[in-house]
Amino acid sequence: MMGLLAVMLMVMFAGQGVWAADKIIWKSSGHGPASDPSQIYHDKLCHAITEATGGRLTVKPFVGGSIVPAYKELDAVDNGVLQMAYTCPMYNLDKWPAAGLISSRPGGLPGEALRTWFNYGGGADLLNKMMTGYNVMTFPGALSPLPEEVFFTQR
Repeated sequence: MMGLLAVMLMVMFAGQGVWAADKIIWKSSGHGPASDPSQIYHDKLCHAITEATGGRLTVKPFVGGSIVPAYKELDAVDNGVLQMAYTCPMYNLDKWPAAGLISSRPGGLPGEALRTWFNYGGGADLLNKMMTGYNVMTFPGALSPLPEEVFFTQR
């Protein structure tokens, strides 16, 4: 069962006709160091989820490599080590050789084109179809820009 949706829907009846939710704590890992823009977005997302749920769902952010090896977040979610992760398909080329094409990197679609494809062109559906057999569901989200070092060798 998809842990992400099931846990968010679990509510427990607590006497006197009042519904109360159990507090849930999730671990989420990004894939980079604390200074990486994608890790900063990851941390902000975790805090926003915690705030939006009034603390009923607390998502604790961890930097890449602190719980599982960096770039192995998908496997960690699948195995229940993490409940959420902020990662990129290109880090799973060992599972899907074409995963690099659906990542915002050289040779793939640039950020806004990729986001448009995910949202309106069937990209999110294809990505979730690729995940068949894994206990995960993807939610394409924020795309962080690539650092200029990817494109330039001299300043």
